[in-house]
Amino acid sequence: TSVAHVDSGSTEFAGFGYDYDKMGNPLFETRSHDGGKGDVYGYDEAYRLTGALIGSDDPSNEVSDGVWDDGDEDYVDKVEFNMDDVSNRTSVVTTPDGGQSSTVSYTSNSLNQYTAIGQANRSHDDNGNLIDDGTCDFSFDYRNNLVEVMEGETVIMEAECCVARPRVIHVAG
Repeated sequence: TSVAHVDSGSTEFAGFGYDYDKMGNPLFETRSHDGGKGDVYGYDEAYRLTGALIGSDDPSNEVSDGVWDDGDEDYVDKVEFNMDDVSNRTSVVTTPDGGQSSTVSYTSNSLNQYTAIGQANRSHDDNGNLIDDGTCDFSFDYRNNLVEVMEGETVIMEAECCVARPRVIHVAG
């Protein structure tokens, strides 16, 4: 499958190519506007995303036999997603091509809510809404609609919710 974006003169300025596994998960994306470089995706037996090669020189070669070959081509970053038995992330390991890996750990509670990501502790209210992610505070109305996001004393987003549809009042930008 491919998608080409062209200007009014029919000159392609962005193009993408994709291949999928039997479950419809993308195996890779190529970018013709980036010299054919792209990203490669790996999955486990339950079809959960377990890894990606970002910026691979030849994404289709990485999965030529239908299996992620784990870095036959040069790439920018290899990202591995590690999970527990109920699909909560336990860590994300990022390794630059030829470089040292860095790991971000995830901690979850019995409700499968992330209580820490890396060094950032996270808090949830009694309804399960994330109210603090270590950087921003989130406020919800009685219907659990997000109505405000604050970063310190700065309002990042305010919303007024009504029956018909949510209406954003203010988004900082």
